[in-house]
Amino acid sequence: MADFYGAGGVEDGNPNLDTEFSWEIRKATIFISYASAWCIRITSPTTYSMVGALNKLPIAVSGLLIFEKEVTKGGVLAILMGFGSGVVYASAKKESRVLRGGWGRREILRD
Repeated sequence: MADFYGAGGVEDGNPNLDTEFSWEIRKATIFISYASAWCIRITSPTTYSMVGALNKLPIAVSGLLIFEKEVTKGGVLAILMGFGSGVVYASAKKESRVLRGGWGRREILRD
């Protein structure tokens, strides 16, 4: 059992961070965490979540086209629903700004 853990850089159940994670990976992790928190602060948690969901649509389409993944009705419907939800969210966001009557810098970035 010790050989199994030793092969992955974990000995006696304790992770050896110096061999598993380089300083570059640690710095990138901190930067990504900071950038995510900054995006949530500048926009809104809803917008951040919506962007996170919508960025998967191009990957799903490329999976169908480039990698010759089997195209099913359910898969196409899911991609279309995701695209449609993005359109509905964007139009509702735009409409709420028009009703409030402002397009100032703070209103564009925060809601």
